[in-house]
Amino acid sequence: MCEVFAPEECAVWDVPPSPPPAAAPPPGAAAMRRYGGKNAQGGTVNPRCVWTPSELGFTGRTYVGHNNLGGAGPKFGAKPEIQFREVGTYKGKKLDLIVSNDGMPYTPRKSVRNGLEPVAGLLGQINLAGQTNARLTFTIVEHNDNSKEVVVDEFLFTFLDFDQSGSDGDFGAGRESAVLEGFTAAYFSAGSEVETDYNLNGGRMRVRGFSVGYEKGQCPSAAFKLGQTATQCDDGNPKSLSAMTEQQKNRAVSVLYKNTAKFAVAFAISASPKGRNLLFGLGDTLSGGCRV
Repeated sequence: MCEVFAPEECAVWDVPPSPPPAAAPPPGAAAMRRYGGKNAQGGTVNPRCVWTPSELGFTGRTYVGHNNLGGAGPKFGAKPEIQFREVGTYKGKKLDLIVSNDGMPYTPRKSVRNGLEPVAGLLGQINLAGQTNARLTFTIVEHNDNSKEVVVDEFLFTFLDFDQSGSDGDFGAGRESAVLEGFTAAYFSAGSEVETDYNLNGGRMRVRGFSVGYEKGQCPSAAFKLGQTATQCDDGNPKSLSAMTEQQKNRAVSVLYKNTAKFAVAFAISASPKGRNLLFGLGDTLSGGCRV
């Protein structure tokens, strides 16, 4: 995979070459790759970077208000969006996060799964039917008045669990992908299992799953080799940004946004008889504390 993203340096985006093994980071540094920013290159986080805790995030106080994305339920008759309430504070104001499809097509398989991840309630979750896509807008608003957008100087958003069913690579089913835009930088783990195509139509990036995901009870035998999958058994879906396994980090991307109240993401699922849940968290898990 190209480590410096410019059109003249990456001739083929859909089948990029494998990157060389990452060098071991110096003590105190987090291994990662960064796309975007002034130098737009992969590498090791400077150990002098200082992490500043974000005021935004899904916490035990976060709950779902109306839940009717695209008018597809499960709370039919409510506003056609998902309202995540109390996702943090900014300059003394309590905030909500609104997810809408802005009139674009949205087809869930089971909309009852939309809202918060049901076990810990610390991640957002949106269900999408196989062989469909949806362009979604995420907007930060005032808790007491959702009509008022709140421009935040910077925040990180993490998209999780990019994988697929059946097999690794192009032969898998239900492959999860997303097209990101309007971001300042994107961060991946050093052992990332997420494929990326950068600079699509002027600064957009597509991320998509490569590795197969198995439920714990369906893990293949120890003799079964899964192509480029890092481990032979799936660790399952993450439950929070603060307690992720290495495999879960390898199937995620943290995205830095600056000076905005909203951003758009196009999610897609390849052909599959089953729907997939797209997981996300408001916060950081991969940047290592660096900011561009």
